[in-house]
Amino acid sequence: MANCNSLKLYAASIVFIASIFSVPVTGRCAVEREVLQKRAEAVYFRLVAVADNMKGITPTLTFESNAKDLANASPQGIKMSYQLLEKAYADGARSGDARIAFVLGHELAHLYKEHIRSDRILADISEQIDRGNYMEALRFSNTFSGHRAKT
Repeated sequence: MANCNSLKLYAASIVFIASIFSVPVTGRCAVEREVLQKRAEAVYFRLVAVADNMKGITPTLTFESNAKDLANASPQGIKMSYQLLEKAYADGARSGDARIAFVLGHELAHLYKEHIRSDRILADISEQIDRGNYMEALRFSNTFSGHRAKT
């Protein structure tokens, strides 16, 4: 197993070589982004391993160049922008890992506490009210609150 200094040297070498041969993508070359992405993924899987995950699911983690949000949880998983990734690691690996852990922990909490499902139910209630389907909106509302609709 390689020690920490040799890994840092290896990562720095990759970034240097990539900067010579790669075309920069919004300020960072693709290989440097890949190194940061791998660090963030390692943090993510450590979080998933210790999270209060009662359902036993492991949401996917994807990275996007042109994301509208810096980070977002959805039923499909967690999306993180490269912009956030670069800002998080701007001061170095250790502080970057902590920042990434904070953001990913927040997003995982949304998924594990089913906030995404709650948002979908609230959107369904609003849609039914807009359509004038008040009984259907009541049914959705009762589902959300855990009560049964009386018919």
